[in-house]
Amino acid sequence: MIYKEISLGLGLLLLFTYGLLAQNITRAEYFIDDDPGFGNGVTVPITAGTDIAANFSINVSTLSDGFHSLHVRVQDSDGNWSLIQKEVFFDIAGGFYDDLPGGGNIVVLEYFIDDDPGFGNGTSIAVSAGKDVNATFNVDVSSLSDGFHSLHVRALDSQGEWSLIQKEVFFQGLEGYYDDLPGGGNIVALEYFIDDDPGFGNGTSIPITSGQDVSKTTTVSVLGIAPGDHVLYVRARDSQGEWSLIQFEPFTKDESFTCPDGLNLTLDNSAITTNTGFEIEGEIISESIIEPNVNVSFQAGKSVTLLPGFHAKAGSTFRAFIDLCTGGNATVQRPTLTVEVPTQQMFVSPNPTSGQAAVQFAIEEEQPIHVALMDLQGNLVKTILPTSNALTGSYQIEFDCSNLSSGIYIVQLRGQSILESRKLVVTLE
Repeated sequence: MIYKEISLGLGLLLLFTYGLLAQNITRAEYFIDDDPGFGNGVTVPITAGTDIAANFSINVSTLSDGFHSLHVRVQDSDGNWSLIQKEVFFDIAGGFYDDLPGGGNIVVLEYFIDDDPGFGNGTSIAVSAGKDVNATFNVDVSSLSDGFHSLHVRALDSQGEWSLIQKEVFFQGLEGYYDDLPGGGNIVALEYFIDDDPGFGNGTSIPITSGQDVSKTTTVSVLGIAPGDHVLYVRARDSQGEWSLIQFEPFTKDESFTCPDGLNLTLDNSAITTNTGFEIEGEIISESIIEPNVNVSFQAGKSVTLLPGFHAKAGSTFRAFIDLCTGGNATVQRPTLTVEVPTQQMFVSPNPTSGQAAVQFAIEEEQPIHVALMDLQGNLVKTILPTSNALTGSYQIEFDCSNLSSGIYIVQLRGQSILESRKLVVTLE
């Protein structure tokens, strides 16, 4: 079969990489198999916008028989290119069917549910004979039991050859089941993750308005993800606490990456109230305040520095990455990560931990310091730093949690004029 027309939702492409910038998509192009370079693909006519869809035809007359891959990408008004969306297809040389009686047309289409009744014994689907057939049809499910079922569709050509079966799994029943449940069985939570499943409820939250049918467009950050092939997963939770099956979409992060204009970025102590990401060629310096339920990512080619006053509030997610890249003729130095701990504040990392952890703190006023690990009842679990001589300056102390039980603990720093506590989560297999 020759694939002559392919429809793709190009808006998704830009959301992966440049949705944070909310720029118009101004150009789209495709290529088959080998990348000719940015701007050298076949142009796809589009109307500029932040979210676009396009149907277009591709010329496969010069392709060899076999599998090929169609690649589509878009460019925004700032000249940034998106990630590539890829579609694999199989091509057979044109004219292959032309000399066959009936032209090799598809003449019969049928479906069955669950059990195969045999070729020709399925439920017939009305079609007009042709090499490419599209059909919309209704399936009677009134006699099916509640639960999962599988719909199977196959075609017969003019030579009496049956096609492979197309299969779609669906769930039947429970009409009105949710109506009497608290919350009406509404979808109340939506989350995504990339590649590795962090566990139910631990993905990146997608804000939604609850309902039994939810449609949502969101921005997915690929900061910190290595170039190459990846998979985006999305799942939902209903008002009964039940999680859905996972929807997934493969995507590719390009090897080539051009940093945005500007070597450095300095962020003052203003509040960040929306999901956002910053990608800079040189260094990022920040004393920002990240509000709850906000996801923020910093990616810099040289360094990330968090100044006193920087604060990621409870419920927010903050990630910082050092990723080498070049912009124009600039040369990026060897990357380093610098964190200036705010005066008289304490940080514990990694958190959660399954082994070693470290407590970082800074003392402005010289005084004796004691650091301890407590349980939630206030009982001493471990002394991290016995009461010391008078200290001043910045310190980092590592301690072992591998012999503890999984759970929540409190790291407490105490001095003459300081009392700081931080929660530490220990997760051991």
